[in-house]
Amino acid sequence: MFKIVLLCLMFMSSLFAEKYNLYKDEYLVMDFEKRIKSVKASNNAVIQVDYNRESKKPFRQLIVYGQEYGKANLYITYVDGQNEKVRIHVEHDLETVKTSLQSNNASISLDEFNKDKYILKGDFYDDKEKNRVLTMLNRADINSSKDVLDMSSVENFPSIVQIKMYIVEMSNKNIDEFKSNIILEDILGDTTMDVNMITDQSLTLDGMFTSAIKHFGSQFNIVHALKVLKQKELATVLDESTLSVMEGEKTAFHSGGTIYVRVQGTTQEGQPISSLKELEYGIKLDIELNKLNKRNKTVMLTIDTQKTSIDWTRQVDGIPGFGKKSIVTKMAARNNQAIILSGLVTNEDSKVVKKIPLLGDIPVLGKLFRSESFIKGNSELMFFLIPEIQTL
Repeated sequence: MFKIVLLCLMFMSSLFAEKYNLYKDEYLVMDFEKRIKSVKASNNAVIQVDYNRESKKPFRQLIVYGQEYGKANLYITYVDGQNEKVRIHVEHDLETVKTSLQSNNASISLDEFNKDKYILKGDFYDDKEKNRVLTMLNRADINSSKDVLDMSSVENFPSIVQIKMYIVEMSNKNIDEFKSNIILEDILGDTTMDVNMITDQSLTLDGMFTSAIKHFGSQFNIVHALKVLKQKELATVLDESTLSVMEGEKTAFHSGGTIYVRVQGTTQEGQPISSLKELEYGIKLDIELNKLNKRNKTVMLTIDTQKTSIDWTRQVDGIPGFGKKSIVTKMAARNNQAIILSGLVTNEDSKVVKKIPLLGDIPVLGKLFRSESFIKGNSELMFFLIPEIQTL
């Protein structure tokens, strides 16, 4: 559909051709002082011209539609025999294109320098962002390969995210106790938000943190929250680690160990043979950085959590049984916004330690399994993952 742009222009016979610009899908209304006998466009693909038949003087008023980008001439013959040429340039609405580009990246600029030729300047975060801009230009009918002089630069630094991880034994006191002790207010500090709005939406401590992060995002300071809970003897930080991962790659965390069992077999010739087999146990997190958006400062992660426990009561031929639990989660998070994982380990797992002393020596988990509070079911294990986009 054509946009309505009304421009009334008064024309007189002239030795010099007048030149007028309009945008694609817009039109000009042209008024003339003399009666027109005939009018012809040099390029009907660029413009269409017709008399304004709704005018009281239809043969003194023309409507020119911009159909396609380019240039065309109007050849006008008046009833008195005089001729006139009017040049029409259907051009891009460059300001609209510029606004679209800069809304994505403020450093990007596009300027016209010579007859529908453009200069692209600025710094792109990466090739993906630049390709998006070139696609945008092509959709605006600006040929990025032919009509654009590219003077932009691309950083092309590896996209790296550091993931700060806190493994915490957290008191599982009910929400009512947290309300009465006003602990959440101590964590949040000065805020106009009604604390009850968060606690009322939560049935567990895990839910309370999730609700707070939902409302405050990256402004909810997990490190400060853990310090407050630690001072009140409601949290014990079992481990603090930092993982680094590049876009499209994986990183892993393993809290556990490896046992070696001897496996009997035979060779192709039927001779008996034995070998050692590695069997991992404990908790393992595989974290994949699927996408990183530097402009919006968001990350897309796939987190595969696996728990493998040893059960010597179900051993066969000296090889213990293994219990496995795996959860795969895809989630998006803003820069410095915490991700919470819980429910991976229960106090039932700690009872196995008494039967299998080896488990008591597991890094991180061994300390948890020896905790009286955890054994009695008064605490739970929670993982806090905080992605931080690195600027090189």
